[in-house]
Amino acid sequence: MELTERLSGYKSCAVIGMEKNTGKTECLNHILAHYPSGRVIAVTSIGVDGERSDRVTETPKPEIFLREGVIFSTSETHYRQRRLDAEILGFSNEGTSLGRIVIARTRCPGKVMLSGPSTANGLRRSTLAIASARIDDQYRVAGLHQRVLKTLAPPVQYPLTCRTAVVHDD
Repeated sequence: MELTERLSGYKSCAVIGMEKNTGKTECLNHILAHYPSGRVIAVTSIGVDGERSDRVTETPKPEIFLREGVIFSTSETHYRQRRLDAEILGFSNEGTSLGRIVIARTRCPGKVMLSGPSTANGLRRSTLAIASARIDDQYRVAGLHQRVLKTLAPPVQYPLTCRTAVVHDD
């Protein structure tokens, strides 16, 4: 069964990983690419996701690609750096070191960095602000431990954990 088919029965999903570079962004991009058209979905993040290169390892990373009509939240700084046309739906009262959280809807396909609050409570408050935008499903890409999911409201119905193993020849 295709992953997006399995997710179709849930109202929310969190793509989580127990550490860096476990495939969270690749998983989110797969979900977004194969999700049924006509459904309005929203994506957000705890921390920063979708950057072109890893700030720690300086290795390339996958960017986040959003199709037309997807609602997303990101910091004011990353909203200004987006590579797509979008309309602002509102602002969350949640502040970050990169500015307020902007809630927007894409008008055309393109790439964006998602940056949000750095705490589970902040993500919960930001998620509640997004919920007022009349969406069908919410997807959160988050590099966080599974116990953090218990603090989110509305609760995550489907925590999707990404794990990878890396083999080095050295």
